[in-house]
Amino acid sequence: MDLNDFEEHIDEVILDRGLSYYEDGNVISLEHDGDGTWKAVVEGTCDYNVKITVKADGKISRTECDCPYDMGRYCKHEAAVLYAIRDELHPDGISENAPKNGKGNGKAAGPESLTDILEGLDRETLIDIVTEFAHRYEEMKEEIVLRIPKGPMF
Repeated sequence: MDLNDFEEHIDEVILDRGLSYYEDGNVISLEHDGDGTWKAVVEGTCDYNVKITVKADGKISRTECDCPYDMGRYCKHEAAVLYAIRDELHPDGISENAPKNGKGNGKAAGPESLTDILEGLDRETLIDIVTEFAHRYEEMKEEIVLRIPKGPMF
């Protein structure tokens, strides 16, 4: 697996989630040590530490994340960081051997971001979704209540 074809080796659902995380700015730090090791922090339920080693030829020799995901070899946080690394190394969006199928350029060629999806919803649908999830997740409900301005609104 390398930076030009990692999409072929990672489950499509994980890739979609990783791309959304990347596009939404959830990769909040990305550092390269100069010897091929990249360290990143990805914001999710909490901040997750991701470490990926890429050889000079673009081959990915190691990936690790401290999230609890155990349903497959790669998690969405690792996928997000792979997109970020590829974009860092090839900011023009096209890497030397990138697939020509619309994937693999680290740009918004994939699914819409969550923000785009939510902005496309009508007010009633958005309220229904937020209400449903607030009932399921007490922390979300508490956070929403904390963000509501107090006092008269002008």
